[in-house]
Amino acid sequence: MAQKIVTTRRNRVRWLAAALALVLLAGACGTSDDSDDDSAPAATDAATETAADVADDTSDTDTSDADTGDAAAPAADEPEPPAGRSGTLLWALPSNGANFYDPHASTNPFARSWMYPFYDRLTNVDADGTPQPMLATSWEFSDDGSSLTFHLREGVVFHDGAPFNAEAAKLNLDRARNPQSAPATFVDLLAVESVDVVDQYSVRLNLSAPGGALPMLLGDQAGMMISPTAMDNEDIGTMPVGAGPFVATEFRVDEVMFADTFDDYWDPEIPKVDKLELRFILDPQTRLNAISSGELHGGFMDVVTHSRDDAIELGLVITERVSTGMFQLFLNTELVPEFANVNVRRAMAMAIDQQAFSDALHHGECTPSDQVFSKGWWAANPDIDADYYPYDPAAARALLEAEGITDLEFTSITANLPPFVAMSEAVAGFFAEIGVTMNVAATPIPELIAGFIVNKTAEAYFSVNPGAVDPAKLVGTIWLPPSPFNPGGYEVPGLFPLHLQAQSGTTPEERAGAYHEMAQLLTDEQPTIVFCTPANLMVHRPEVGGVQILATQTDVDVSQIYFVE
Repeated sequence: MAQKIVTTRRNRVRWLAAALALVLLAGACGTSDDSDDDSAPAATDAATETAADVADDTSDTDTSDADTGDAAAPAADEPEPPAGRSGTLLWALPSNGANFYDPHASTNPFARSWMYPFYDRLTNVDADGTPQPMLATSWEFSDDGSSLTFHLREGVVFHDGAPFNAEAAKLNLDRARNPQSAPATFVDLLAVESVDVVDQYSVRLNLSAPGGALPMLLGDQAGMMISPTAMDNEDIGTMPVGAGPFVATEFRVDEVMFADTFDDYWDPEIPKVDKLELRFILDPQTRLNAISSGELHGGFMDVVTHSRDDAIELGLVITERVSTGMFQLFLNTELVPEFANVNVRRAMAMAIDQQAFSDALHHGECTPSDQVFSKGWWAANPDIDADYYPYDPAAARALLEAEGITDLEFTSITANLPPFVAMSEAVAGFFAEIGVTMNVAATPIPELIAGFIVNKTAEAYFSVNPGAVDPAKLVGTIWLPPSPFNPGGYEVPGLFPLHLQAQSGTTPEERAGAYHEMAQLLTDEQPTIVFCTPANLMVHRPEVGGVQILATQTDVDVSQIYFVE
């Protein structure tokens, strides 16, 4: 029997790999860009970590058990950043999340990298997952936990010259917790009952529930500060006005954001470049071609389309960090009532051969998981392995038959990109083996979020959840009844009390126990069907250093990048 299972898996890997190769070949032939650009930045003789060094450093390293709090360390021989600023940094991002720059209102989970250069947050979550001072220099909870006071940095101004102070912070926090103005962030601040100005540079958040995650959550979109005098601008969605290290100068929808260094930025050490261009390049092949040719300095590498060897052969540098993101199938229980049946969801989970999915569609670089918190993250339950729901189509089919489900059919939207279409079609193939029909609807990117979250017209949505700075963000965004990625309002029994319990502590050590219970509950319930955590890789040219990627998938802090002298 064991040999039969192995043979079946090998055949499945070959089939999936062949199908993917055909799809990607068609996509690459239609989008490849090998043109030379006279305006491309010239390579320098000085380099950070060469591709060969990367190959040597990573060939014998197993990162599967790495703590997601630990970013990949730069090469030991990477030069120190220069003292001054120089050059224009050209960086590629794989999502057009920039089409809406309002941090409180944008529900696109891939928009953060576009926002970081322009909007400073109250805190900055470091590589260890610990909140550090940013616009707030310190904070403390009251002895009884009923309030959280932030002490703000003095002398900070917004890009339009407006001062940053307690009044500005209160205005932003009240806006960020209002469901009408802040569909992206109000779930992060549900514990905040009111905000008081204590003095010119102190604000107090009065809490109606435990708020242990707030210092981390305020290092994300909920803590991004918009200039009070620009908050109601008609173009705030396309021309951000914050207090970050870069000032937006021109935005071209679905193309590029141009920015200059903010001369009055409070930290004189950053940024290290004079100008910034964030390019939206959706196609992975076009993105890699532009980096290898010198048209761009770096960007996200898609392991669905490319392997590490592809980047190494092109002489590019790889920077890696374990991600908190996860490929998932999001379900609308209102449009498909069968999704509200836990045994239907369990059967769907048992239909997925996660390792074959990773091997054939991700060059083996998507770590299988049956729990929603990625392996190595402090929130993950170490007792739940990837075979909690073993691949077993026969058992899955029997489970559906026991529930009287014999003709389940639904349509799942996904990005109209060859890799996502190929993955979705593979998922449809898995489900077909248990008698479930999943129709795949390749959908333009702008319509994805609108269809599933805003209009709630999509029955299911296959994508990668990019992770979060804190597990409370994931829970609030995806699995609570008011969560934007839960359009059917499905309530996981017992989840909300655990969500509150997990906020009663203020450190990962104090909160981990509740999240381990939550991981067990969500694994049993499978409110979203979990697949695997993809590798989180950036590739860049050797003439740039200081590349820092975040635990959230595809996110990078470009303010730290510099040119090697």
